[in-house]
Amino acid sequence: MITRTEIHPIRGWLLVLTLLGVCILTLGLSGCSDDPAGPGETPDANKAAAMTGSIQGPAVVDGTLSDLDMFQSPLAGLAADAGIYQETPMDGGWGGEGVDYGYPSKAAMAAAGFQGAEKIAATGRAAVNGHDSPKQRLTLAYMENPGKAGGDTIAVVYYDTADSTGLDALLETDETDIVRLVSQRAYPNAGPLQIADRATEIVFDSNGTLETGEDDAYHSVNFSTTRSSGEVTTAVLEPVGDPGPMESGVEVRSYQRIDDPLFHPLQAWYMAEIRLDLGDFRVDGDETFHALTATVHWRTGAEHTASLAPVEDEAIEPDTDVRAVGAFTARPDNDWLESTADTLLVRMGDLDDDTDDLLYRISRASVFDGTAADGGHPRSYVLMVPDEPVLPGDEPCGGEAMQDVHYHEDWWLSHLNRSADIDCDGSGSLTDTMDFRDGSSYTRTITWDGQGAATVSENRADGTVVAGAFNETTGDYSLVTTFPSGHDPVSRDRHGTSLDGSIEAWEIVTWQDAHPDTTYFTAVESGDETTASGYRVDGDDREAFTLTSDSDGNASGVWSHIDGSEGQFEIEMLEGGGSHLTFAASDPAADGSPSVTGEVWYAPDGSGTGTITFTQYGNSVTYTVNFGPDGVGELEDEAGNTILL
Repeated sequence: MITRTEIHPIRGWLLVLTLLGVCILTLGLSGCSDDPAGPGETPDANKAAAMTGSIQGPAVVDGTLSDLDMFQSPLAGLAADAGIYQETPMDGGWGGEGVDYGYPSKAAMAAAGFQGAEKIAATGRAAVNGHDSPKQRLTLAYMENPGKAGGDTIAVVYYDTADSTGLDALLETDETDIVRLVSQRAYPNAGPLQIADRATEIVFDSNGTLETGEDDAYHSVNFSTTRSSGEVTTAVLEPVGDPGPMESGVEVRSYQRIDDPLFHPLQAWYMAEIRLDLGDFRVDGDETFHALTATVHWRTGAEHTASLAPVEDEAIEPDTDVRAVGAFTARPDNDWLESTADTLLVRMGDLDDDTDDLLYRISRASVFDGTAADGGHPRSYVLMVPDEPVLPGDEPCGGEAMQDVHYHEDWWLSHLNRSADIDCDGSGSLTDTMDFRDGSSYTRTITWDGQGAATVSENRADGTVVAGAFNETTGDYSLVTTFPSGHDPVSRDRHGTSLDGSIEAWEIVTWQDAHPDTTYFTAVESGDETTASGYRVDGDDREAFTLTSDSDGNASGVWSHIDGSEGQFEIEMLEGGGSHLTFAASDPAADGSPSVTGEVWYAPDGSGTGTITFTQYGNSVTYTVNFGPDGVGELEDEAGNTILL
């Protein structure tokens, strides 16, 4: 059966395309041209209507695919909206706003942060332990001075070779036996990828003996490196609160920041800060982690921060409930998105393994630029609670979910609420409610019986009623739309079969004069792409068309008529269910070589706004168009006059 990732309540562009033909019939009432046409050269509005309305065949295809979409479990679409699974790897997609801030990325970002904490500790251990460590070299050169005092230089070795310059030094702090180990190097001939400067400082309590590290107690570790490329790394490991040894039971702060990272040129810097109990500093692997904050900052000004902390316990253990928060702030010049914030309830499992994490609950809040109908920002909130814990990248088999969206104040659709309760056996229900600017509303409820059958009932703001059913076993589907009294057309019947990756579909629209318009097409799914072809018969006219649609609902196609006119279109699906339509049509054999182009932005209920331009005899007329969700629209001409459609 053909499925798609996104679930959209209504394909607004289907309505827009149907209305455009009606819209352009009014052009002769108040249209004006930049270059007034001469006698007999006025652009023909009826021709414009015919050319524009001819794209209805492809519109029927995408409308049918959308109808079939709604019979699929909504959890896949809601899971994607919430960020449970995305395909962009953690080390990719960093350009512009192309950051992947889904759940798998947060897990990978956390794992990388924890590994950074261990790297800092390992640097400290390497500097004081081992056969050729700086401490061992200094101890061999200058044996312990029994007369040492606070502030003394115990030992120092200078380096000046063809490869490097610098020093290693052991210095007493103000307190005897609390020693500073300082190591500095400069590499004047370092290549572009190599370290040009590095510095390390470790403060430890020697307990009176430098020649052995078995009784040393570590107070802090600091190091920094600079590459010839300009990358700068700084790191610190130190107790939280009062200074003292980093020993078992003491909370420690591990901080690392990298500026101008070599292998991520679009990033300005990134950092990770971890609160943890190091246990025995000299032992690798006995750490207990308390909290993590990791941030990536782009040169565009965009920023992404992930944080982890236990919900109730003090430490992050394999069976601890952990609250993970991910916040993404868009670049300042982004003209649509302000921020997203995700809150997850997870269990981290093995902190060195980002594939065993379990997700128990997730929510995503997105804030957009502009003003919503209720006076706040346009915004979207998605909450999902899977029936069973989910691994990174997996789709939940069932669960409860809700989505709440407040749209821009200029849109006809002002508010969308969606709630779903799906069991892992496939049974359950989904209810969509839409509120419109004039106080009217739309509702749709879909139910699944868990045995392969689904039904839908829909009540639109204008009184239109939709009833339908789908049988997954046979692939048979039927959706009957009954328009309100006095509406023309009277009804629409969509039916056919969708099974094993292919569709055979009919649409029959009945008008008040009892004549039908019939569309027939077949479609085949290949991977994430669906290809359809068919024809539309409207009286004596016949339209042939083909189109390609991807799993997100983006589509493109072409059509041609028996009179020689032809055209093409593209539709791009937007976050939250809206879409962006562009189209063009021409009839070079007709008088004046007419052509039409258009662009429409619309909400998921079908309301939208855009422009259409019709050119004939070398003269062009451009209009602004606005549409409600159920066919009511208006056109504004160049003089500002408004025409109801």
